Amino acid sequence: MSLFYFKKEEVLISDEPSFPDDSELDSLSPVTDEYITLDEWKTYYIKFIREVPDTFNHASFITKRFDRLRIFEINFKNYVGLTRIGNVHIKIKNNKIGEELYDSILKFITCKYANLVFSFNKSVGLGYKKDKIGKDIAFLQYIFLKTFLLDQSPNIDEIFNIIHSMTHKKLISEYERCMINEVDDTDIIGSLQFLLSPDNLTILPSEHPLALTILAKNLNLRNLQRYYPKEARRTKKYYSFDTNENRFILFFLKNIIRLLTELENAIGNKSGTYLNPDISSNIEKMRKKIAYFLSNPMWNEVGVMKYIPIQSTILQKRDGYRQLFRLYSLMQLSLRYQFFTENFRNIIEIKDIATLYEYWCFFLVKDVIEEKYRPLKFNNIVSTDATEEKLIECLHITYEHNIDLYYNYTASGSQGFDLHNPELNGYEASDSYSHNFRSDIVITRHDGKKLVLDAKYKGRNNSNGFYGNEDDNGTIQRYKKEDLDKMHTYRDALKDVSGAFALYPGHDYINYPSHGAKKKFHGVGALPLRPVSNGKPNQDHIGTLKYLLSDFFINNGG
Repeated sequence: MSLFYFKKEEVLISDEPSFPDDSELDSLSPVTDEYITLDEWKTYYIKFIREVPDTFNHASFITKRFDRLRIFEINFKNYVGLTRIGNVHIKIKNNKIGEELYDSILKFITCKYANLVFSFNKSVGLGYKKDKIGKDIAFLQYIFLKTFLLDQSPNIDEIFNIIHSMTHKKLISEYERCMINEVDDTDIIGSLQFLLSPDNLTILPSEHPLALTILAKNLNLRNLQRYYPKEARRTKKYYSFDTNENRFILFFLKNIIRLLTELENAIGNKSGTYLNPDISSNIEKMRKKIAYFLSNPMWNEVGVMKYIPIQSTILQKRDGYRQLFRLYSLMQLSLRYQFFTENFRNIIEIKDIATLYEYWCFFLVKDVIEEKYRPLKFNNIVSTDATEEKLIECLHITYEHNIDLYYNYTASGSQGFDLHNPELNGYEASDSYSHNFRSDIVITRHDGKKLVLDAKYKGRNNSNGFYGNEDDNGTIQRYKKEDLDKMHTYRDALKDVSGAFALYPGHDYINYPSHGAKKKFHGVGALPLRPVSNGKPNQDHIGTLKYLLSDFFINNGG
């Protein structure tokens, strides 16, 4: 039995549903480490010695409650990384995927998501319209800032060094009055105003450089004296940091500092939720780095931004500036864009691997298609049904040669048939001939045929043991029969589906061609698609996926 006692927090955590009496607590050794480590596939029990915090009642990892005893059964399922119960820090160990690999995949899909947005837009992306603000916008904004300022190269330090070493400046020319002995050349047109006043004339020494100017010679011919104005106008030239581009950078960075404070209150330690405590430390790290950058005296002479110079080649092309301008544009789009926001809380707050894996598979399929076919347009399909509790979204990308890629494809169900009606004439089924089905990824080609790919990332199920065939340490090795049964359902129920395959992070591949199949993808199966370092897929696995898609696009034989 493993028992963890947090004396200050008055919390006990155990891997068995039995706890010592309150009278025995003094004999326990309290936890002194920064955090404890728990396995994501094991069930644990937590007991609050005094009161249960209100925020804990909403924790997603609670699986059973014994409220009278202040005891809760918890299971972290497919989670990974750090989480927090009040001031108790917990590191969740996941054998399917480690925290480092998780973060690399998150970075991978965040960058892919950013490229998806910018692939179909101008730099500021004003073309997208959002029917409502996503509830998880704060999580989306946080991961953008973390990815593009801390994780990616160039990071925030490198961007700031580039801007300071190659700061955009403008040359300013100003005119000022000065004594004649203070200049060695003069603006003739500007000096004419001084010639109108006789009191402003003086006699130049013969050796003075201005005595040889055309103006001095003409005055000498007219007056037979070496007259010249006492005062003249000279040009003063200097460089200024007060450019429209620097005004934008100052404006954007100040807004990031304000946004980071809002994010800290919304999703950081101050929010009272059960989040990865690294969120607050990352927010504070970014805030300090930006404040240090803006403490440079050069920013004191930069004025207030009056408009965003979106056509500026400096913002679009110069290193340092373009990275921040791209981040600004992406942050603006996050307020208008529906894809990704609804589940982002799960990805950041509790690090739900199943959701992350689903997105990762989509972007890998998208990359494979775009190796051969050029994307043409991109749309969000949003449910307008007011009775829906959750926003249903479908992302639709159209490629050349009438190829379409859908994410979160929902096949609408049919009305069904009255058995007492003797005639079937006139009855039409919808995309599904029974009820609604939602599949992760659907690809269609010019003849209407469909290929269904469904991401399956599964772990232990509390009531049925392993859900997905795994080793004893929790790693996924093989697909499960239930996955293939679901593929049979898709292929049978949905209109014009030629093949349906599960994508899962294991090792074994299987393909079952259907009765009378003419091509390998005609049927059902399971394809391993496992992430390795840097968020990239196993090369053998991605090669199998490419083969399957190539076989589908070459549509000889249906």
